Amino acid sequence: MDAEAAGEGRLEVRNERALAVYSRVQKKLTGRDFDRNVELTVKDQVQKLIEQATAVENLCQSYLGWCAFW
Repeated sequence: MDAEAAGEGRLEVRNERALAVYSRVQKKLTGRDFDRNVELTVKDQVQKLIEQATAVENLCQSYLGWCAFW
């Protein structure tokens, strides 16, 4: 593979990532981040984020001493 083809490959991967990020932001702005078929209000989105942030399953992953095998 020559340098030009390698550069095009990296650009293509970067563009895919950029499109994925753009799509995620667009879903967040339209209230469809959690379920694309249901449009949430800002208040409902905030409530859902708070529930996720305080869920034990998510908090334990942030705890450095947590180990799934204990």
